[in-house]
Amino acid sequence: MAGTAQLAQLLHGGPPLADVGLFILLFLAFWMIWMCFTVYGNVTGDRARTWTMLIGMLGMAVLAASVAGVHEGKHQQAFAITYLLLRLAARRAWRRSGKMLEDWPIGQFTAGVTPWFASIWVDGPARYWLWAAGLAIDLWATLSSSASKRRADAEAHRSDRAGRSLNLTLAQVDPVHLGERLGLFTLIVLGESVVQLVDVASDADWDRTLELSCLAGFLLLVAIWQLSLVHGYGGVPNLRESVLPPRLVLFLHCVTNGTLTALATGLGAAMEHRHGQLPAGGRWVLCASLSVYFVIAVAAAIVPGPAAQAPVAWGRLLGRLLPPLALSLAIGLFGGGLPTAVVVWLLVAAAGWSLLGHIARPMRAGLPDDV
Repeated sequence: MAGTAQLAQLLHGGPPLADVGLFILLFLAFWMIWMCFTVYGNVTGDRARTWTMLIGMLGMAVLAASVAGVHEGKHQQAFAITYLLLRLAARRAWRRSGKMLEDWPIGQFTAGVTPWFASIWVDGPARYWLWAAGLAIDLWATLSSSASKRRADAEAHRSDRAGRSLNLTLAQVDPVHLGERLGLFTLIVLGESVVQLVDVASDADWDRTLELSCLAGFLLLVAIWQLSLVHGYGGVPNLRESVLPPRLVLFLHCVTNGTLTALATGLGAAMEHRHGQLPAGGRWVLCASLSVYFVIAVAAAIVPGPAAQAPVAWGRLLGRLLPPLALSLAIGLFGGGLPTAVVVWLLVAAAGWSLLGHIARPMRAGLPDDV
């Protein structure tokens, strides 16, 4: 939670596009490190080394602490060095385990850390571009099926410095355990949104506007929790387990939780401006993040399911997902004159409409909740 809280601070105050870009960059780096150690624990199970996981926790705490100073240029070097050391520690842990995961080859793939190493001696915007280049290399190596397989095969048969063949064993993730870990991350991010509501309420004079605004924010989070964790997989709304390759599930999880972290910031801004109109920047953070969330929900829902599962009912799908997407976009574009409380309640209605499609349709016996 400390990491997501620090990252959310980057979007406070109606952020310019540069701050949004920095948020995306740092969130992706933070999530990439978390995933390296999470997938390691998933694959190795009881054989995972405690000290390896503790090193990961310590390093992520340093990353979280350095986020606040990255924007001002104070902790950029510390962030880059910590990221680099954590990636190398994860690589060493994977090699020691004797396993290689095709769907997450960057655990042992180090080409993506080369730009981070170079950024230690670079100042200014060029450092951010080097970070982005390193993350782009990692994403390409993971999301590209052919590149992922080639990288996994190459690493699995690579020799160490003494010339001995490593002969790593190609491994598979445990989907049940992975779903639990991914879902836990989503719960932490949603918890940050609750913290935003509590922080505002604790410092404010309680009146009817505050009460209704906090209630709306809480109901919005409850609807997202239901869509993501009850009617989804690993925190991704509408996603059915074992439908997509793990590398694509992980990518959808990253995008989903990035948008939910931004949503937490938007809710905090809404509570602070509850007696007036939400500034354009805060309104766009809130509405755009929820719009992206619904786009992910649509993308996950149209993925073909197992053969035993009923086919996608397109009319029901579009009727359940397109209206809330259109409403959240419309509020972002044309809702400048609306009171803040009305904006939040309309977003509650949008999420509730999507959730109502799940609740109104009973689950078929023996089958997961289908679209």
